[in-house]
Amino acid sequence: SLDAGVLGLLSERLKSELAVNQRSRYFLVHPLFAAVRDNYQEVFRDICESFTPNVYADGDVIFNSGRVAKCMYLTHQGSFKIQFRCRDSGVSGAIAGLGSSWASSETHGGSSEM
Repeated sequence: SLDAGVLGLLSERLKSELAVNQRSRYFLVHPLFAAVRDNYQEVFRDICESFTPNVYADGDVIFNSGRVAKCMYLTHQGSFKIQFRCRDSGVSGAIAGLGSSWASSETHGGSSEM
């Protein structure tokens, strides 16, 4: 990642190219984003430019059920656990994931991006 001062010296076009070059690897593991890149390059560039990396600690709550989504999260490194409880039936459970693939065992911690 470039220093903010150096980044400020770059043209908008060069900043855009840099964003695609640095961030596309996070998206291209997903076939949807590969199709967007192949068919809608300007949209793919916009996605790469708006990407914001975040790091979370074990036990951090990233989002809550019932809230309007303001973004999408991609897990690049680490793992996550989604816990849920159905109010009507009382059924509860968890879905765990690791990186960009799903896992069936309970996991925790790591970092999530976007």
